[in-house]
Amino acid sequence: MTLADAAGRLSDELKKRHPQIPWDQVRGFRNVATHAYESLHLKQIGAIIDQDLPPISKVVEQELAERDEKVRGDTHGPDQLRNDAGREGGERTASREHAPGEEMER
Repeated sequence: MTLADAAGRLSDELKKRHPQIPWDQVRGFRNVATHAYESLHLKQIGAIIDQDLPPISKVVEQELAERDEKVRGDTHGPDQLRNDAGREGGERTASREHAPGEEMER
């Protein structure tokens, strides 16, 4: 899945939280790259990479961090993760998925 395809699947709520991103242009770039690629110039692609991708990357990181905080909830806050990181191998057991019926390591 491309970035443009993914942008087309984002909720309106998420897009409204980040109005600084031109979501329609991100989504529309796929059509240009797919169907009119002969009219693209390397300077245009370079400008997109240098100027447009960093803000999108920042939004993605922010959204993922917020999602991770919600998934962890209060029982797996920063103190719990620090404690888990000190376990053998530095594995954060609080974030490990478990099979049904499998007990969490303590």
